[in-house]
Amino acid sequence: MNKLLLIILLAQAPSLPQPVVGTVSGRLTSPDGKPAPGVRVAAMPVTEPNTGSSTTVLAGISQADASGNYRLENVSPGRYYIVAGLVNAPTYFPASSTSAGATVVTVTSGGAIAGIDFRLLSAANLKVSGRVIQVSAVLNPFTPPALGQVSLLPRAPVQSELRNARVNPDGSFEIANVLPGTYSVMLAGQILKQQVMITLTDKDITDLELTAINPDATTQKLGLEPAWSLAGAWGGVAWDQKKGLLYAASSARRTLATIDAAGNISQEIPLAQAGAFLRIARFSADGQPSFLLFSTWSSSVEAYDSKGTRLWGYPPPGAPSGIDDAWPADLDGDNTDEVVVGFNGGTGAHVLNSKGELIAQSTGIGNVWHVAAGDVRGDGKLQPITTSAQGRVHIFSTDMKDRRDLDPGLYANMIRVGKLTEKDETATILVAGSIPNTQTSGQTLGVSALSADGTRKWLLRLEGNNGQPSAYSSFLAPGKPWLAIGMQGGLVYVIDAERGTIIATIDGQGTSPEVTWMADKETGSPLLIVSNRSKLTGYRVTPAK
Repeated sequence: MNKLLLIILLAQAPSLPQPVVGTVSGRLTSPDGKPAPGVRVAAMPVTEPNTGSSTTVLAGISQADASGNYRLENVSPGRYYIVAGLVNAPTYFPASSTSAGATVVTVTSGGAIAGIDFRLLSAANLKVSGRVIQVSAVLNPFTPPALGQVSLLPRAPVQSELRNARVNPDGSFEIANVLPGTYSVMLAGQILKQQVMITLTDKDITDLELTAINPDATTQKLGLEPAWSLAGAWGGVAWDQKKGLLYAASSARRTLATIDAAGNISQEIPLAQAGAFLRIARFSADGQPSFLLFSTWSSSVEAYDSKGTRLWGYPPPGAPSGIDDAWPADLDGDNTDEVVVGFNGGTGAHVLNSKGELIAQSTGIGNVWHVAAGDVRGDGKLQPITTSAQGRVHIFSTDMKDRRDLDPGLYANMIRVGKLTEKDETATILVAGSIPNTQTSGQTLGVSALSADGTRKWLLRLEGNNGQPSAYSSFLAPGKPWLAIGMQGGLVYVIDAERGTIIATIDGQGTSPEVTWMADKETGSPLLIVSNRSKLTGYRVTPAK
């Protein structure tokens, strides 16, 4: 009965009156005095002293119209700063870049405040417009580009949001509301012929021309001659040194083809899936090959035996995933391979046994883009070696408990390890990653060779053909000190890893070329193998003397 009486009393209690909101209006102009259409305007509550409040929730957010007029509605009674422009570079009414020089506007219940006119201190609605031209291998070199997106990536110290716009069917584009500053220009879905940087001050850029290239059109070739080619949707490729066979994953047929040095397919092994990357491992004492298949940021790395039967997958369902790289190596010397796995994000690097079970891990590094293993200390044992978001090279103990960090002289991304000659007692660490380009204020691809103590043997710069040159794949040749690097955008380089010099190069190898090597007994020289997702090609390396 007491509870029922309380409910009745509460129901009869008069409700508290809701505050009547007010409005703020005015006109906003750009630094040159012209209207500033489309620029955001808002009311920012004043933090009152001794209240402990530090709220920054904006009220009555609106945009200036074509004449620069704005109106903030539903503003609760209180004291406010009126701000306009982008979040990281606002102008406070009447003319200040900080709240210290701003005038407080008091909104009363039901009040309408007009005439809050002010001028932006810096342009907030600059525009970047232009046209995309696509160069291809067809007779008409200027064809309408495929629909994509142009993005402006701010460079330090600009603190701006990423701005982008779709490319129209005629190739034109326009990006609005861009802050003054320096930007890298990116073109999603296509490859820029060269890196493009722009700087905005107080004027629009209206004639920006972006030249996109066909990543499958070969326009430059040095020191490479095609030996054979197989058309098809090929994915990961790997050479089995013990069997003397090349294996290539066909994503269309979901098979693993065995290919000889003449480019002939001798067998096709059925697979449940075909990944973008393929590694050859030894998981049993009989010496038969096992296959590791995975894709960038895939949920797991999958292991298959020589007949295509699935052995295991890692990590298990529900566990943190995002595979970046995997590398088989006999870390404990028992003649069967362990697998080093690098994860995107904060999962780190894991070591698995031949059954796909976790036996060691390190979570002290993140974004482990590439992993490898090699005897870099000369003690006959293989050490796991990785890159990470730190941009350094990390040498681990087998149990992953001890780690040594090396500075490669660049922001390390790709890493491979191997002995360059038969006389070498220790393996060399070969690293690729971004390095500042002093001429363009952008980035280029750097490659360096390191010893285990951090000694840098050489540092080489490679020219790319897109806005952010990066290494997609890399492999060291058998019997030769040749390092192949496949770059995003279709460029492939062959480097003399002893001297740090370029001995061969070719473009037009697709957006993401996967490279490996295979031995050719007839010539005694290894063949460079490139998978560009539409064909598989074997190249003979003929370096100039």
